[in-house]
Amino acid sequence: MSYQVTPVTKKNLPARPMAASFNPRSGSFQTSEREPAWNDAGEFNASSKQELTTRIAQMIDAFQKGELKTAHTEVGEQDEAQLRAADLQEAYHDPTGQKMKVLGDTVVEELVEVGKREGFTRTLWGVQRVPQGQDGKVRIRYKQAVAIVATSATTVRAVRWKERYIRPPVYYLNANLLIEDVEVRLSPVGIMEEMFEDGLEALMVTEDKLSVKFLNALNGIFNVPIGIPGQLSPEIWARLKSGIEGFGNPAATAVMSYDFWPDIHASTSFTGGATGGGYFDPVTKYQLVLEGRLGSLMGVNIITDAFREPKLRVLTEGQIYMVAPPNVLGVITQHQELTPYQVDLRNQGQPVQGWFLEQLQGQVAQNPRAVYAAFRV
Repeated sequence: MSYQVTPVTKKNLPARPMAASFNPRSGSFQTSEREPAWNDAGEFNASSKQELTTRIAQMIDAFQKGELKTAHTEVGEQDEAQLRAADLQEAYHDPTGQKMKVLGDTVVEELVEVGKREGFTRTLWGVQRVPQGQDGKVRIRYKQAVAIVATSATTVRAVRWKERYIRPPVYYLNANLLIEDVEVRLSPVGIMEEMFEDGLEALMVTEDKLSVKFLNALNGIFNVPIGIPGQLSPEIWARLKSGIEGFGNPAATAVMSYDFWPDIHASTSFTGGATGGGYFDPVTKYQLVLEGRLGSLMGVNIITDAFREPKLRVLTEGQIYMVAPPNVLGVITQHQELTPYQVDLRNQGQPVQGWFLEQLQGQVAQNPRAVYAAFRV
């Protein structure tokens, strides 16, 4: 058995108006046999499921040790960092402000793209775009007595209703990305990368933390959480899956903390061992693994935040949330897409420029039967 993947190159990334794009994750490392975990064509060096789960385990371990880093810290990415610094300097000193606008638009495009790829929320929830002037009502497809709504970017609450529609409250997701003149003049390299990480923390991480609060609020209404005293086993996974399917809903996605991966890797029931088979169907594109998409187990897709920088992670060790598809779980009512507004404080006596980013939305989880959780005890 051999695993072939589509090469991941700059040609696969969205076109950007500026000189260089934010490639969220990259790097390389050697296995214990001194063989690269993947080759230049983007193919994992693995001949079986067991070996591929070993490669993923090695990647997780390397990332935790700092050997697999974000793109801008790699030596091979320094040229791009220089280009981004040049873009920033040129835009910052543009008297028309037009180049700062273009740079802000680029940052927003990248934040949205990475949020969709690496964030949990846009995988678990459906999105309903709301035209201006409308209230964003959501049709309730399941006869339940309780739903969970977001009341702000950091809080949720349970609501009861008897109608066919629910109108989630609207809240803001905001980020201030500001730069001082002295930073641009003295040390421009790395500023854009740091601002991008700050933007992810303010937007994607805030959204994902809120979604975990949703999952915790739903958990236990119908499904009592499972305690895992030792290793994750196929029996526990099957119980989680049947807990969703028992209500007539498919189990679509499992949000899983990275510390369960050694359990999957060590179990021949999951991987099939050297002879093949097993319940696990691995992702073979290393770029997808770096984005936290590890494969499917018994037909359920696994996502994790293992490859995020520490400040961007939202899961604690020992957490698994099995979740039904978005049309079962709930909806984000998107009243305003992420929008950049230029900031120039020099006319107020402050040597600062940048952008204020704003997104306006509501969020509802309409079906408590759509979540089943397990926690290591």
